[in-house]
Amino acid sequence: MPKVKLGYSNNYRALSENIKINMIKKGYNRQDIADKSIVKYSTLCYRIRCPETLTIKELCIIANTLNIAPGELLEGV
Repeated sequence: MPKVKLGYSNNYRALSENIKINMIKKGYNRQDIADKSIVKYSTLCYRIRCPETLTIKELCIIANTLNIAPGELLEGV
């Protein structure tokens, strides 16, 4: 099954910042998110560093782990 990417945007940095901000608000670090989701730690770090490679499934997994809607992570993108 092909992976579905988020698409083209000039502002992927906002997505990365939204993930980091929500991690801080919830008191999680990257290892906590990786442990609570099915995304490997190394993959999670790469996706946060290069959010243009993030798939919709991974975005939903991260959002569910943070207990927020995926749309909140996409604000400003």
